[in-house]
Order: sequence, then structure tokens, then C-alpha cells
Amino acid sequence: MADLARRQYGVVTRTQLRTIGLGRRAIELRIANGRLHVVHRGVYAVGHALMSREARWMAAVLAAGPGAVLSHASAAAHLGIRPPGAVTTDITIERLLRSRPGIRLHYTQLPPDEVMVHEAIPVTTPTRTLFDLAGWFRSPSCSGR
Repeated sequence: MADLARRQYGVVTRTQLRTIGLGRRAIELRIANGRLHVVHRGVYAVGHALMSREARWMAAVLAAGPGAVLSHASAAAHLGIRPPGAVTTDITIERLLRSRPGIRLHYTQLPPDEVMVHEAIPVTTPTRTLFDLAGWFRSPSCSGR
């Protein structure tokens, strides 16, 4: 578990924990004794609840599931295009999901050449990120993000 968490900024999913052999009761026990901290439904911080920005971004991507990528303002901050801003994390995913606290979901099917992994986090490419931001900031519902 520690090796997996280290590769993912200190966060893991319930599915990953089950894959490495932890059962439901073992996971619940670790939550109860403070070795796992719930970040999102099915996503946990390992060891402590103090999380870096990258850990919050990774946790949001993991919470959204397979195919999810960091996007929009969050991607721009992660890629160094603009300074980090809001606490809300922008995620783009193809399929509809229930809303999750702290995650702003965007829905579209991204071509493979518009997605990359940057510092272990799946993210939209710089070009796609700028494209998303250009349309987003022009939107009347944007309210100055």
C-alpha cells in the first residue's frame, strides 16, 4: 500500500486496496484507526489527512474513475500555464457521474492526442487546456473564474 500511495501523491482507491489483498473489514479498520482518511467516496489519503495540491488533484481524478483527467483551470495550474487558484478541482470525463464535493465535472470525449500524464497525473495537453480555458472564460456563466 505504501508503494502505491507514494506513486499517487499519497492517495489510493478502494479498488486498488482490494486488488492488493485488503478486504472490506481491513479497509474499514484502517479508516477507523486513522491509517486511511476518506478524501472522496472510495478514495483515501494514506497515513494522514494533510494533502498537497497534487494529492487533491490525483484524488479527484481517481474519484472520477477510469478515463478521467485533470482539466481546465486545474490542468493549467498543474502544467504551469497559470497560477493555482480555487480549491475546486476540474476534471473532464466522458460519462456522466454524480457530483462530488470539491470536483467540478466537465463532460466530453477527449481524443488520445489531447491527453497526457504529467508528473503521474492524467491531464489534458497544454493545447487542449488552453482551448478549454478560452471557451470557458468566454462563457456567460463563467463569473470570472
